[in-house]
Amino acid sequence: MFLYLLIVFTHRFWLPLAADFLVIQNLPHQADLIVVATPFRPRFLYAFNLFKKGFANQILLVGDNRIKSPGSKITHSDMAKREALNMGIPETKIHTRHSTGTRTDALQAKNLMFSLGLKSAVIVRDPYNMRRLIMIFSHVFDGSGLNLSLISTDQKRGSPDYWWLSPHSFVYVIKEWIKLPINYYLLN
Repeated sequence: MFLYLLIVFTHRFWLPLAADFLVIQNLPHQADLIVVATPFRPRFLYAFNLFKKGFANQILLVGDNRIKSPGSKITHSDMAKREALNMGIPETKIHTRHSTGTRTDALQAKNLMFSLGLKSAVIVRDPYNMRRLIMIFSHVFDGSGLNLSLISTDQKRGSPDYWWLSPHSFVYVIKEWIKLPINYYLLN
């Protein structure tokens, strides 16, 4: 009973810390390729914006091609590609690859970089993905000689309490806390 009360009455202190631990802020650097996992729209819009600002001259969209957008027969990656084309990004600069998770995202990026002779990439993800993303991409790219810049989108949070008051954000952060030690174990 005491532990329960302690958790309830101290949640405003430790819940924001639990989410903030996952966040790592890095600034984007000039690169050959921008890698973004779809289907989350803020991710690919942020990546397209970096492309338009000249941070890289090619973009890789990775996503699960088995998942179609509700009400249509198009994948999230194809939707993102269409949006990129509508924004004026040349089709020859857009690459799409199938992926079912962060490790596959890293492998797809590494393989594309080797096949195109690219030396550097900016990897775009959500703020709460960053700690796990850095761990996985560092493992996959270890010894490759390729340079990575892993950055989070510029999604703003109002209150530090926001993430656990929003059901979507709460589930998202909890999943990251579950995936982080599992991935650490699997990689080591």
